[in-house]
Amino acid sequence: MNKKSAAVLIAMLWAFLPSIVFAQKKPIDVNSASDIAVLKADAEKGDRGAQYELSMVYSYKQDFKNSLEWLIKSAENGFAKAQYTLGTIYQNGNEQVRKDSGAALKWLTKSAESGYAKAQYSLGELYYSGSETVEKNYDSALKWLNASKEKGYKAAKADEMIADINGKIEVLKKEEPKKKKNKKDKKKSSKKA
Repeated sequence: MNKKSAAVLIAMLWAFLPSIVFAQKKPIDVNSASDIAVLKADAEKGDRGAQYELSMVYSYKQDFKNSLEWLIKSAENGFAKAQYTLGTIYQNGNEQVRKDSGAALKWLTKSAESGYAKAQYSLGELYYSGSETVEKNYDSALKWLNASKEKGYKAAKADEMIADINGKIEVLKKEEPKKKKNKKDKKKSSKKA
């Protein structure tokens, strides 16, 4: 085997080895103390994916205090799916977490910036609709809705919102010269008075 062939073989193994190793992991049995112990050990070592999965196990077992604790750790460690989940919890609120639009925006933005398509869509929708703490922003809505579509996220209302935003932007562009003219006219009339 020549050097070029060996390099290609090593590159292929390197590319596929993580998926082979990952594929050997079996699903977690939420009723198995040993499975949960292994997952918890990984989570305690800082594995952000394990932290997220452990959060979901605790949620399934209705231990919401531990679920939220591990979800926050995973989100703080940069796991985009955990950031999205935490953002939606803050967006909607529940018995354990009060609704907090600012925290929702923070975590949805972090997740969206990491490339998580579902978060990109949710953030686009949030900017499209606005909320008590998030001002409508059509440019940001378009940015995130289009980003989610580029990632292949299929949301029924995305195209509808994008078309609506584009229509509103066109109307605003047409109205802008009129507003500028009205401002100038008001300045002139106030100077004369």
